[in-house]
Amino acid sequence: ELSSWQKESKERVGLTNIVNIDDLSAIERETPPVIVWFTVPGCPPCRAIEPRVHEFLKTHGNDCQVVRFDITKNPKVPQALDIKSTPTFVFYRGGVEVGRLDGFPTLEDFEKTLMKNP
Repeated sequence: ELSSWQKESKERVGLTNIVNIDDLSAIERETPPVIVWFTVPGCPPCRAIEPRVHEFLKTHGNDCQVVRFDITKNPKVPQALDIKSTPTFVFYRGGVEVGRLDGFPTLEDFEKTLMKNP
């Protein structure tokens, strides 16, 4: 049976929202790369980076999945993963963290991090 995030991501390519550890655990194990975007709804840099994330997905949306994790809904998860600031993007491939970007990364930063561990 598909989890809620899997159902949503099958319906569209792009950004999916998750809020619990079960969904995060499921996406970390996916074979295609998954980028988890740790964010806070009122965070100005988090809102400012969103157009760049969507621009990245226009080019790479079929190569990876981006999921947004609202850390206010479950603060224990970012603590366990040593997320110190928002926005933070954590790249997973096959259940293993392969990269991390903090702050306001460029499109090139996203692409380099996605491609460095094919």
